[in-house]
Order: sequence, then structure tokens, then C-alpha cells
Amino acid sequence: MISLKSLWRNLFRGAEFERNLSDELAFYADLLTQEKISRGMSATDARREALVEIGGIEQVKEEVRDVRAGSSWDGVFKDVRQSVRSLWHSRGWTALAIGTLGIGLGATILIFSIFYGILLQPMPFRNPGRLVQLWEARAAKGWDQAGFSRPNFWDVRARSTAFESMGAMVGSNMNLTGSGNPEHLSAAVVSAQFFHVLGVTPILGRDFGPLQDQPGHNHDVVLLSSRFWQSRFAGSRKVLGTKLHLDNHAYTVIGVLPNGEPWLNAGDVFVPMVYDPKEDDRGNFEATVIGRLAPGVTISAARAELQSIAQGLSKTYREDRGMGVRVAQSEIWRADASLRRALWVLLGAVSLLLLIACVNIANLLLAKASARSRELCLRQALGASRHRIIRLVLSESLLLGFLGAALGLMITEWGLAAIRFAGLSGIPNAANIHVNGWVLGFALAVTVLSGTISGLMPAIQFSSGNIAAALRESDRTQTASRTQNRGRTVLVAVEVALSMILLIGASLLMRSFGKLLSVNRGFATANRVIATVNIPLNYDDARAATITGTLLERVRALPGVHAAGTVNSTPIVGWDPGMGFGAEDSAQTVDGKVPWASWRFISTGYLHSMGIPLLKGRQFVDSDFDRQKVRRVIVSQSIVNLLWPGKDPIGRHIILWKGQGNDAAEVIGVAGNTRDHGLAQDPTRIVYIPFVGQTNSPAQLIVDGTLSPAQVASSLRSILASIDPQIPVSGVETMGELVRSTLGSKRLDAALLSTFALIALLLSMTGIYGVLSYSVARRTAEIGIRVALGADRIAILSLIVREGMQPILIGIAIGLAGSLAITRLMAGLLFEVKPFDIASYATVTVLIVTTALIACWLPARRALRVDPAAALREA
Repeated sequence: MISLKSLWRNLFRGAEFERNLSDELAFYADLLTQEKISRGMSATDARREALVEIGGIEQVKEEVRDVRAGSSWDGVFKDVRQSVRSLWHSRGWTALAIGTLGIGLGATILIFSIFYGILLQPMPFRNPGRLVQLWEARAAKGWDQAGFSRPNFWDVRARSTAFESMGAMVGSNMNLTGSGNPEHLSAAVVSAQFFHVLGVTPILGRDFGPLQDQPGHNHDVVLLSSRFWQSRFAGSRKVLGTKLHLDNHAYTVIGVLPNGEPWLNAGDVFVPMVYDPKEDDRGNFEATVIGRLAPGVTISAARAELQSIAQGLSKTYREDRGMGVRVAQSEIWRADASLRRALWVLLGAVSLLLLIACVNIANLLLAKASARSRELCLRQALGASRHRIIRLVLSESLLLGFLGAALGLMITEWGLAAIRFAGLSGIPNAANIHVNGWVLGFALAVTVLSGTISGLMPAIQFSSGNIAAALRESDRTQTASRTQNRGRTVLVAVEVALSMILLIGASLLMRSFGKLLSVNRGFATANRVIATVNIPLNYDDARAATITGTLLERVRALPGVHAAGTVNSTPIVGWDPGMGFGAEDSAQTVDGKVPWASWRFISTGYLHSMGIPLLKGRQFVDSDFDRQKVRRVIVSQSIVNLLWPGKDPIGRHIILWKGQGNDAAEVIGVAGNTRDHGLAQDPTRIVYIPFVGQTNSPAQLIVDGTLSPAQVASSLRSILASIDPQIPVSGVETMGELVRSTLGSKRLDAALLSTFALIALLLSMTGIYGVLSYSVARRTAEIGIRVALGADRIAILSLIVREGMQPILIGIAIGLAGSLAITRLMAGLLFEVKPFDIASYATVTVLIVTTALIACWLPARRALRVDPAAALREA
């Protein structure tokens, strides 16, 4: 081997390198040839000996190229160009590989976009780590988390030193009048420092003044949400100073809040909460309280101080006896525990899908590299190092990864558009879900990772191939080595195992969702339309009752209406007022705690209009709405089961707001159980109370009949215009739509996981088919010889299918074991379905075996069509 000292000088000379390298090697070869001819050797022998002494021109060139490539980007660029040529040469294979990776990467980026938008997107508040939310608690009554009463909020804020600032918000509703048709607005009543606590500054105008919630200051001011500002005023900056007539009272617009979740879009308008030193209702837990910890104060120190303040209030006020305070950091505003668990499950599922795609690409690369083994081994024979071969194969897989990522980003955008079109109801921070810089960074990282994973096994395998054997065999007759076959078999088993886990998880979710849809809700949805009628809060009880009564009378007289009634809270999704209760003739409690029930103010006809059955007793009649008489109520069966099991409850007395007002009421009827906290929750304990006036919330009108939502809306507007033109109608929809809106996140979970599972199954079966097809094609000569020697075609078919099914059965066994371990994490997402549901496991196993048999049978059938004579000629 000659010294390459002079050649190394040319390593970094760019475009001149190849020419100088060839010229210098040719010069040395000619020089040595002439020297050996002068010694008496023939020209042919002299040339051969010279090349042997040099070490082979091409071998030396490859070695120097390899050294130079390790020292500059030139080799990398050459590998990329070679990969581009290779991929272009096999365009069908390339399209399949890009499509496979694109689907895996697209699904992964899509889920990460949702994950980031909900759980990782920075909240639009200053230093959110110092923000907390506070709740009142009554351990003796079983209240772990209730809102604050307004008096308790003012007292706690005044006495606390652990907080830099503290604010409260009470949800409300207002009617906008004075310009065209009245409009129902969601409103929020907030303390003056509420947005200061969050560290939010209006994008236009100013915030409430620090004393704007104190007596003697101007309270007729309003802040607008960015959403309402854009929709009502088209983003005009002239909105400042505008007068808004809300509930027949004029408010001056002083500012516009920035867009963001949570809190900033909690209402269309925000008005000051006014401190009233005479207010003493400490049993109305309506205020949401937030606080910003003072510098240096820990959350545990704040808890200790709040408990001390609560104990002081407990000693002072009868309603606050046993009062405690619960504190949690602002991280809970992003999503509840169920949604967090669902997002982690989806992220894990899509990671499995991406891994399946990578395994599929690895299998495709193995097959392709097998066909290229002569080329790769020839490169090694000419001096290419193992590192160079690995880099060449990895450059091809990484190039596939980036092309797949481009397709994946398009799939992500299409997926997000489809999800938005289908609706994201029930999902917080939905507006934050989009492709941003962080998502693109994640996409880049996962693309490099997936490209590396896909190409690593083929790269290592073919960089250590048997050079001599590969060069002896022709490409046409070469059979994959045992190592290569074993590698593809392992990859098939891994694909099947991962697909099994995904399919079982999807089956569990789909069965759970099906049970949720078919669960007994306790009320009817067919032919029911619901509408919101917001009676202004400044109307007295008599006026509100008269409006409601007249409205119901005229609605019931409409053609096609079978029944109509009102309730103070929207079923399933509405405000859920609660109270302690008990039997007057018994001191019964639950584990020493006062049981808790929801209460509903309803009109006559409500139960009928909702399709809630009356099991015992009677409905409300007009005389039950007389406040001068003893209060009468209808209770749900679940309350009867608790207070009077096996007894007749009609005529008995129940204590309402036990531990607070202790109001006695006579039970006149028993209604069927309903799931008013959501379909996945246990039946709700409900006390139905006659509506006798203002309820501090919009009346929800339920109409049972043949009218469409548009017809109901038109009729209601006409009726209300004649009763009171200041009252708007809003939120008109069918009960079916309302129920479906509560299932948005569960439907999304089931749909996405099922889609991923089906894609995984398709990729796995494609991988199985591809591996067997390749194997059969490589064994054409062998099969032809077997047929020529008289082998039974059924035996050949059985042989091929048996070989194909072996890794599949191994994958199924591994997948079943993995599913038993992983599906336990899904327990909190399932409804009336166990994580070890035998039906799901059996169904998925049968599905995979069936599809796998088909994937094995297709190439086996093609093998039986081999012409023995043609196969023998190729052998």
C-alpha cells in the first residue's frame, strides 16, 4: 500500500478533490507499471502488480473519500444525493414509505398540538405559578369543595396577609337592550382587584379602580371581553365611553380585556361586585375566589393561615361552623383529572402508532437493503468503512423522515380542521390548539428520532454483512441471510404486539362510549327543544312569576306543542345548586355527614316536558306555588332510597338546606332518577321545588312537541315581544344536541384512538404482507423446484402461511400481556367496562388473526402460480 501523505492535502479542496485524487492515483499506477516493465515484466503483469501494490485504485479512492467525508460536510451531501437518487429510482416504494411515516408523524403532531394547547400552553397571566384558587369546605357536612359566600370572601380577604391580592367572581346573566332586539349576555360580577390578581392589563382602556367595589364609588362601569368586543363592535377603539344598557341600567365601557382562557372569556361583560357591609347570607356559596401569593409565601403557609381565619369565622357565625378552606394551584385551571388522563392515553397511543410506522419503515428498508446488499458489500470491499455504510443507510431513512414530516404537517392541519368542524365542546382552551413554534420544534425532534429508529437496524445489519458471500451471489438469486430474516420476523412481531395494544384500548373506549350512549338518562331527548329566557334580575318575584306563567300558557297553546315547562338550571350542563338535606322524622346521615342534593325550581309541566316519570304521588298544581302555604316538593327516587327505604314517602317531611336554613317541606311526589351531573355519573339526588318568582338565573324552557328549534325560537320571540320586549331568547337547541355536547371529549378520545388503532392494524398487515411477498419473491426458485419435484401445493401453501403466522402469534402473545398491564391506566376513562374486558380482548384477537391470515394467504397464493420451468431457469 503506497503512502497517502500527498493525497491528504487534497481532502478539503472541494470541487478539485475528485479530479486531483484520480490524477495522482493514475500517476502512481503508471510510474510503478513502467518501473516493473523496465525489470522485464510484461505490460499486463506489470499493470496488475502495480495495482496490487497500490491497493486498488477504486479501493484507495473510496478510503480517501471516507476519511474526507468524516472531516467535512461533503460526504454528507454526497450521501444525501445518493439517497435522493435511490428514492427516485424506486418511486413506488418511496411513496409507500413516505405515506406510512407521514400518517404516523401526522397523528403524533396532531395529538401533541392538542396536548400542548391544553396542558402546556403558557397561561395568559403574570407568573401563574403564584396563582391559586380557594374553596370553602365543611368536613362535617361532606363538602370538600364549594364556592365562597360573598361575606366570607370579604372577611377572608381583609384578614389574610399571605396573599398579595385576592379576587372573586360570580357568574351572572344580563340582557342588552336599547339597540334593536334584546340580546342575552353571559356576565360576570367581579371584585375590583380580580384582574389585578391575574396580572392582566386591558388591551384597551383601563381596569376597575382599586376601590371600585366599595360603597360610595362609581359602580356603573363595565369591561368587555375581547370576544364580545370583536363580535358586537367589530374591534372598534371608539367603544370606550359607550353606554350599554344592561338589565335596563346604563353602564359605561371603560376597557377591553385581552383574549385568553380561563377567566378572561368567562363572560361577555364584567361589572363590579359591590361590597355590602349589611350582607349576611353566608350560606350562598356562589363566588369563585382566586389569589396571588405574597412574595416568599408558600402554598402550605397560605393554607395554614386560611385555616386559622376559617376557624375564627366558624366561632363568630353560625353558618360558618366547621368551616375550612381548600387551596389548589392554578395548574388545575387547564384540565380536570379525567381530561389529563385521556390526553396522556392519547399521547401514549399515538407514540405506539408512530413506533409501528417506524418498524414498518425499518422492514421496508431491510427489504430494500437486501436487494442492494451487493452494492453495499461492494462499497465495503472497495474500502468503505462500516461508519460510512451506516451513514448512507441512515441518510436515506432520515430523508424519508423529513418527507414524511412534510406530509404529516399537512395531515395535522387537516385533522385539526376536521376536529374544529366536528366541534370541540367540553374541551378547555380549545382556541389554543394549533400548530405553533413549539409544535414545529416537537415535529423536528420526533422526525429525526423516527428517521433514526427506522434506519438504525438496517444500517447496522448491512454494515456488517458477509462481503464474500454477497459478491459471489447474483442479485437475482440471492436469498436473504438468516440474520436478515430474523430481523424482519422480530419487527413483524413488534408491529403486531403494538397494534394489539392499540386495538384493545380502542375497543375498550368504544364499548365504554356505547354503554354511555345507551345508559338510562332518566329523561327524554326526542322531540325536545330547550331555550334560555333571561328575566332581568331587577324584576321582582311577582313580575318574574307573571312573565313565566304567561309565557308557558301561550307556548302550550302553540300547534304541535305537547308540553312545556321551565327549570332554573340547564339539564346536564347547567349550574348545579346544592344543599344539605335530611328526614324530619330521622336524624339519618351518611357516615356521620349531612347528605347533599341538587335542587331545581320548576314550573308545572316540567317533569312531563322532560319525560321524567312520576313514580308516586302527584305533580305540582297551582296551589303549590302559593308562598303562604307549607312548601311542597317532589324528590327523586334516590333520596327516598336514602331517607325512607321501603317506606311510603308521600306526606312525610324533608329538611332542606340542613345546617343552614333548615326549611321543612312536605313530599308530595317521587320522580324517577336522572343523571343530571353527566351521563357517566351516578343518578343525581334532586329536590324539585315550585318556582314562585325570581331564581337569579335564566329560566330554561323545555318544549315537547313537533316544532323545530327554528320554529320554537321564532314563536318565543313573537310571544315575548308582546309580553315584555326587554326579554331575549337565546340558546335554542334540541335536547339531543345538548346531551351530545357533554360527550365531546369522550367522543374525541374514542374516535382518535379508534382511528389510530385501525391505522396501526393496516400498517401491521401491510408490513406482514410486504415481508411475505418479498420472501416469496426471493424463494421463487426454491418453490419452483419443490413443485417440479412433486410437492403438494397445499403443503407449500401451509408452509408459507405457517412461517408467516409464527411471528404474528408471538406478537399476539406479547400484545395480550402488554395490554393487561397498560389498560389499567385507562380505568378512569371507562364507563361500565372493566380494563380486562374479555369481549374486547377476544374480538381484537380474532380480528388480528383473521387479517393476518389474509395478509399471509395473498402472497402464498401467488407463490402457487409459479411456473416450475421458469423458476428452474432462474435458479
